[in-house]
Amino acid sequence: MFSSDSVFYHEDNHCGIELLPIQGTSAEFQLSDTNSNNSEINYIDQRFTEIYDRSVVKYPLARLKINQLLFESLLKEDSLFFFDIVYTGYSSYREVKKDTYAFGYENYIIYYTAVDGIVISSWIDYSSLSDTLNERPLRLKNALYKIGVLYKLMLVNWGEGIFVNLSKEKDILNYVKKVL
Repeated sequence: MFSSDSVFYHEDNHCGIELLPIQGTSAEFQLSDTNSNNSEINYIDQRFTEIYDRSVVKYPLARLKINQLLFESLLKEDSLFFFDIVYTGYSSYREVKKDTYAFGYENYIIYYTAVDGIVISSWIDYSSLSDTLNERPLRLKNALYKIGVLYKLMLVNWGEGIFVNLSKEKDILNYVKKVL
């Protein structure tokens, strides 16, 4: 694993592809196979007909009280990069995102924010880390599966309206193939 100083994510992508507990999700969430029509956002006449409101999340990741060191040790196993400084912003504006770290897999990154040794949020974003890395993020799939099984997590892609059970390797693989 390569340790680098920093990585950047655009502020609009913060928790855009979010990791959340399966338990306690409201009725609006459906864990669906990414092959089904339920996983697609309906787009008609240049407008969305189905919008997912992030404020409906009643059981955030922080409620699981995930130990930061254990979480990091699981993510570290398959990662190629570790970033201990994370920047966010837009255009040319940059600021350090306090208490936020990241692991890189192929050209995808799992970000997480931890306060007092507890992981309070985690999300995925694309970042062109290298031109020579694999196109299919298999290392990412492996990491998601490990934390998905242990912590009973799902991936919520808010922009695409896709919900993936991370304790089901097949569902992760379908998501990786179709969306990432």
